[in-house]
Amino acid sequence: MKALWSSLSKCKRISLKNGMGCQEHKLTHEGFGVYALWDKNKRLLYVGHSHTDRKAKGKYCGIKDRLDSHRLGGGTLGTALFAVKVGREYTKQDWEDSASGKLPFASRIQKYIRKNVQYSFVKTTSIDKAKRLERWIHTEKDPLLNNLARRFKAETKRKKALNIIS
Repeated sequence: MKALWSSLSKCKRISLKNGMGCQEHKLTHEGFGVYALWDKNKRLLYVGHSHTDRKAKGKYCGIKDRLDSHRLGGGTLGTALFAVKVGREYTKQDWEDSASGKLPFASRIQKYIRKNVQYSFVKTTSIDKAKRLERWIHTEKDPLLNNLARRFKAETKRKKALNIIS
């Protein structure tokens, strides 16, 4: 695990600014691996794994799909990023503009990601190895947003089960 972590943490980091940037890593939709998202200060923000371009649990899971989803600021990662980074920079006027629809939260999250977030990727030989590496990184390196994103996801599931939200 340490050797793969070393490769992931030391390989070239590519900005999410202008789309995927996957061509720089010569990535395809298929294959197994682990990706890391970093802020401009080299802080590990988030770690995830990818597998193939086949649908799993109703969503695509290839590396290009995963990174594009993150670049757009969607899902629990976007929520966690807003809570930890973007929302802290909001002024009173920003909150008022968001409430009125003039300044959607998603646009601010996307702007932050494109300005500040980079990714790195390392291929693995199997999905099991990718998942083991991801778990190891969660335990040993404590990415800033993973635990928070998991809590948001669990809370959303709980609320849906209780019919609090649809």
